[in-house]
Amino acid sequence: MLSLGVFFIRGAAEADAFQYVFWRSVGLTVALIAVAAVRGTDSPLHQLARLPLTGWLGGAAIALSALTFILALKVSSFAETFFLCSLAPLMSVALARPMLGERLTAGTVLAIALAVAGVYVMVGGDFTGGNWIGRTLALVSAAAFAGYTLATRAAAAQSLDALLIAFGLIAAGSAGLVLLWSGGPFLPPLSNVLLGFVHGGCVLSLGLWLYGQGSRHVSAVTLTMLAQTEAIASPVWAALAFGERPGLAVITGGAMIFVAVIGQAIDAARRIGAASGGAPTGRSPADIPAPP
Repeated sequence: MLSLGVFFIRGAAEADAFQYVFWRSVGLTVALIAVAAVRGTDSPLHQLARLPLTGWLGGAAIALSALTFILALKVSSFAETFFLCSLAPLMSVALARPMLGERLTAGTVLAIALAVAGVYVMVGGDFTGGNWIGRTLALVSAAAFAGYTLATRAAAAQSLDALLIAFGLIAAGSAGLVLLWSGGPFLPPLSNVLLGFVHGGCVLSLGLWLYGQGSRHVSAVTLTMLAQTEAIASPVWAALAFGERPGLAVITGGAMIFVAVIGQAIDAARRIGAASGGAPTGRSPADIPAPP
């Protein structure tokens, strides 16, 4: 479901990144508020009023991740952008050391080293050429998403719905402020507005909901593996529908990143299982959140 965003982003070619993020965020926020109203749960305003600082920081982090992600896709290929964004789980593990005091294991260090090697292979060993604007934006998106991951781990479970609403509001507000500051129009062609709105209100909101529901029933390793399907499916859709053909270096480097991410997840599950005496380990939906 989340990988279908390819068609909406490429279809809205006349909208710049800030216009697209604005209307996608408006669609997402409207959908989340409508779902809360239908479910008859606490009003979104009350949820936001109770949202702690970590929740707002998480919303700001995923808003930054979403914006830099769309900016990267505007100037780079889907394959390279998605593969680099797949570094987010490893970045969150690395950031957990200074921010949460968690210990880095040998398996984690090996996974990070393999992922860095994958990035080196992806750029062909040339750090002076290529599309470094797109690559930098993708890496910033991954780092911001890693920050969002840490914020959700610090937030209470009941705050996660409000955090997503905060994400929609912050993303729409930030993109709107940039458009006001730059004097750019809020309205691209109507078809582009509708594509962004439907992407956020239907595809993104439904994808996040499905991901959240499924995360309650699978292990962390399984969820990590399933989370990579978007990064694999999106370049496939782009190749079939838009003729984007990633080079061998991009595919090889991306595969190395996937192996590193999944290997780190398996190593973490093994350590948790050993600490719990071999008992099956559950997981929190906040452990590995959905992509932006």
